[in-house]
Amino acid sequence: MCIHWCFRETLGNVLLSIYANKESVDETLVEVLIFSTYIACNEEGVLDAFVSIVTGPPGPNPVQLMPTIFIPVLVLWGDKDPFTPLDGPVGKYFSSLPSKLSNVKLIVLEGVRHCPHDDRPELVHENMLPWLAETFNF
Repeated sequence: MCIHWCFRETLGNVLLSIYANKESVDETLVEVLIFSTYIACNEEGVLDAFVSIVTGPPGPNPVQLMPTIFIPVLVLWGDKDPFTPLDGPVGKYFSSLPSKLSNVKLIVLEGVRHCPHDDRPELVHENMLPWLAETFNF
């Protein structure tokens, strides 16, 4: 029981450091992540897959991939993202894309951190739904 409680508290603290909207870090989110982790940990091959992800080759990076994508792309970026800040190398690269690739649109979400879809879902929907309607004639 103590391990479960400690994990819950640690996970909650990690999530609070990731989300700008602290109200998004609720018991439901923590429970879903704990349950998902518990289920995944009991599946055969999960440990091997995790080790491979963490220690394996990184694969192609966005600089290599983006010029090969020709379908419309909407990039929603939190301006408070602590992991991939807008003024970091990846952020600067994505910020430059709309002027280089006509199929890419970047929208910077103010006050949002690394997980816009969870952090501020209403802001994501407010920007994504009109883009989908315009882009795909919905």
